[in-house]
Amino acid sequence: MEWISSVSRSSGLEDGGDVLKDAKVQDEYRTFIESKLQRYWSQYPTGSHLSGDSGDSQRNLQSNILILFRKLREGLMASKRVDDFALEVYETSLYVSVLFRAPAQTTSIVNQLNPHRRGIHDTRTLSESRDTTPAQDSSLTALAGLSLKGSPSLTFPRRGSQHYHPPQPEQAPHPSSASTARSTLRQERHKSALWSTVMSTALISFFHILAHSYPLQPPYHHTLRCFRQSQFDEGEEARDEIFKWLKSIAAAVASRNYVRLQILTRSEEVDGVCHRLHPLEEHGIESHLEMRRLALRCLVENLRTKVRETVWQVLTVSYRELDTTASADWLLRSLMINPGPGEGESQAPSVVCQSAERWLERRGEQETRRKEGSKNRWLLCRRRV
Repeated sequence: MEWISSVSRSSGLEDGGDVLKDAKVQDEYRTFIESKLQRYWSQYPTGSHLSGDSGDSQRNLQSNILILFRKLREGLMASKRVDDFALEVYETSLYVSVLFRAPAQTTSIVNQLNPHRRGIHDTRTLSESRDTTPAQDSSLTALAGLSLKGSPSLTFPRRGSQHYHPPQPEQAPHPSSASTARSTLRQERHKSALWSTVMSTALISFFHILAHSYPLQPPYHHTLRCFRQSQFDEGEEARDEIFKWLKSIAAAVASRNYVRLQILTRSEEVDGVCHRLHPLEEHGIESHLEMRRLALRCLVENLRTKVRETVWQVLTVSYRELDTTASADWLLRSLMINPGPGEGESQAPSVVCQSAERWLERRGEQETRRKEGSKNRWLLCRRRV
């Protein structure tokens, strides 16, 4: 499995160059990647990726997993496979690329998963969308989203808390009242899973564009407009709440209202949005939902990091000195730095002061240094350009 040629490199000329176009091989290859991914998570827990610090061995493992996912996506695209398996591969690839901080791959995947390349409020069925060529539209999430208005003929792949299992062929239900109820329940779960996928992809796309393009004003207004106009039979209230949250964040960034941005992007706010995206029917796939939540938090933190540098430049121009005893709490809030485990919770003054001093020390002597004869006063130096 490790040495299977990618479709783009072999162009079908090498031995086995087209093997990843085969659906059975794709299922086996996905299982192989999952085993690699699980071993990686056992070495490096998902929560550790929020800091962005990783060694050479960790980066090598990340690069290998990203290459495997890319080869599988190439096989899916070359075979023109558009089903729930392909959607799951792209969705998981998206989360992994964000957590592994590979923005180039995130951009590539978003272009395939982005539901706004065509309105997902289209009323055509999934079967009709299969006739659309990739040149016209290759948005997998858009194709999946269409089935929300049509008859859901696909079964969303089950992603267990530990291992991925390829989708199994579904047996035709016996025409009884019990089987009809089970079929209806499956369809509702399928709709909820697709709704959650479409909304999650839109959120990640929004924050990826916003953070990657900062301080330029990216074309996220189109993403917001399409996000607001997307229509579903369910989840309208949650969608509207998320839309207001995104619009407020975009306005805070545009107006440089950093205090407002700090409040809107607290970890508690992000977790609350993720909770609205998780239908009750998705219980049992906690690891996948955790990956989705951490990917969103990672992008939000990327945005905060870039905005933090802008705020710091403003502070160094406006102030010559800082007293961490009196202004540590104000400094951390302005820089969107969390001194403790709960961002919305109040912390002890000593904890806040120590956190502020650690951050000032990391800036280096070219930007900050302690004032002679004073323990808690710091001199701020303007950065030379």
